Amino acid sequence: MRRTWLIGALGVVLIAGIVGAFVVVSNNDDGSGRPDLGQPRKGGALRVAVVNLQTLDPARALEPSAVMVADQLFDTLVRYDGQSGGIEASVAGAWESSFDQRRFTFTIQDGLRFHDGTPLTAEDVKASIDRIAAPGSESQLRFQLETVDGYAAFHDERTAKDLSGVKVVAANKLSIELTQPFAQFPLVLANPGFGVVPSEKVGEIAFGEAPVGSGPLKFAGRNGDVISLIRVDEYLPQPTFLDGVDLHLMSDPNNAFDALKKGEVDLAPVPPDRVNEAAAEYGEPGFGPFAGVLFYGMNFEAPAFQDVRMRQAVIHAVDRERIVEVVYDGTVVLADGFVPTGVPEVADNACGARCAHDPGKARELVQAAFPGGNVPTVRIDFDEDSRQRAVASAIESDLKEVGIPTELRPHTLDDYRVFLVNDQPELFRLGWTADYLSADAFLFPLFVTDQENNLMNLSARDVDQKLRTARAERDPERRAELYRQIEQVVLDLAPVLPIAQFTNRWAAAADVGGFAMTPLGTFDVTDVFLARSTASG
Repeated sequence: MRRTWLIGALGVVLIAGIVGAFVVVSNNDDGSGRPDLGQPRKGGALRVAVVNLQTLDPARALEPSAVMVADQLFDTLVRYDGQSGGIEASVAGAWESSFDQRRFTFTIQDGLRFHDGTPLTAEDVKASIDRIAAPGSESQLRFQLETVDGYAAFHDERTAKDLSGVKVVAANKLSIELTQPFAQFPLVLANPGFGVVPSEKVGEIAFGEAPVGSGPLKFAGRNGDVISLIRVDEYLPQPTFLDGVDLHLMSDPNNAFDALKKGEVDLAPVPPDRVNEAAAEYGEPGFGPFAGVLFYGMNFEAPAFQDVRMRQAVIHAVDRERIVEVVYDGTVVLADGFVPTGVPEVADNACGARCAHDPGKARELVQAAFPGGNVPTVRIDFDEDSRQRAVASAIESDLKEVGIPTELRPHTLDDYRVFLVNDQPELFRLGWTADYLSADAFLFPLFVTDQENNLMNLSARDVDQKLRTARAERDPERRAELYRQIEQVVLDLAPVLPIAQFTNRWAAAADVGGFAMTPLGTFDVTDVFLARSTASG
């Protein structure tokens, strides 16, 4: 599967802006990053500064802002449970899987209605999934449906009228058949982009501007640069404490943060260069993990990287901590492996000694890989901007220090997208964000043989077999352990140089309670309340 190059919870990404998008900071006397506001109060409209919001249609939510807003307007079939790391009821009140983890049956909760009052049925759920998989779909989530039976006939070959593996069993029951076992497939459907939409409305041209939703807030109108969402009183299991949310549309994170300082909004993204300012004004920053990582991949087909010792030498040569602290100015955190913090199966310090900065060890490995000298020149490929040039230059300096000749090979952003797919990158910058919160979302697409996002061209039968076994495992604890073991196997092969994990970064006014970002870059609006005088007790 090939994803396009976009920022957000969607695909192989050239992550440039997400580091400045989300860390929760707010006034707090106890140092927890949150004020003690007592019990939740009802009432008031939460004013949220939203940067670069392009659509209100969940299937077209490409940017983090659109994903966050879609989560408030639409409910998904199931919902991610931040406490257990699994899923919980949403549109579906119950679900079951076949023993082989290839068929999933969902029962829709009774009494659910869209915001226009029409009943929500299994037909609407099927239509919502079909539109994502349809030929010409703009949704990046369509790649997550490739394992659904009938996807190729529907999307690729265009010989089918719908996704045959998604069947309406009854008005309140839906089954999904896969071509291969995948126990965590329901978790995929918890992504806000799979929000359930009314089948009769989605073809309307203005749907992305004035949608009919299924979530805790409904679209009420737009006045200039403010989109108003209001509480759905009949929402299950409970309506929001808030009367609504006003989305203040901004074109720049700095303008958004300035609006917070002026008291014009209650929530705003914090630009990377204003973290200290936000901490000073709103309290000690509380960092929340974002399910996205930055790394440099090593192409196994490049002459320099066909020997694992050379790949290991690169990892030991580069001072990753210095890049995080100096180039990124501490706005990201050091990556410990492929699976980032915030994902349930994450292992503590997975990379360990393999990623230790050790120039002496790096020199030994280079000499062992090329005992006769003639070390190949390593071309460092990256998308050109001042920060990425600084990262590439730091890597270049460290590699030369241990005897690895290098050449910087910058590309314009548009050219880089094409280059990575169609040419032969060598040591190349990439970022990856998860569509669903599982180690599988990082390991399977990046490291399984012949997966189109496996730009490192890693091919290891052991890794392939183990990942398919993990996907078929029914027991969550056993499955988590399998993913941790697989990450260790891949780390031994040294296909990438881990650099950093990105973080959620938002600033919240002192009277905002119950606000917490998820690793997918959204929040549960039903938990949020306002403590100011406009809200009632």
